[in-house]
Amino acid sequence: MVLLAMVRAMLNQEGKSPDSLPEWLRDYPVTIIQFLFFLYHNMADFMPVFMGGDVLGALAGTLFPRQPGSETGSGSSTPSDEPKVFFLLINFLAYIIFWHRCIC
Repeated sequence: MVLLAMVRAMLNQEGKSPDSLPEWLRDYPVTIIQFLFFLYHNMADFMPVFMGGDVLGALAGTLFPRQPGSETGSGSSTPSDEPKVFFLLINFLAYIIFWHRCIC
């Protein structure tokens, strides 16, 4: 969940002012989501962790920018406007939900 919080923070920072992040850091959210998907897909020990409500909630929360003054980060307005990250997160959530339904 720490990695997802970091992704959300980077997306929020980039949404405020796109030039605030260095060029080399702009692709980190995509890389982190791809790494988490790799762990989920290839390491059976990680599957139950990713199926937990906390992780699913953090994944879904990453899609929405944090509103100023929101302490818990539960207040959100619109989905992230980063198309590649948005696409990866939606696919990751769908894969977890549908895979979980298939193995239950």
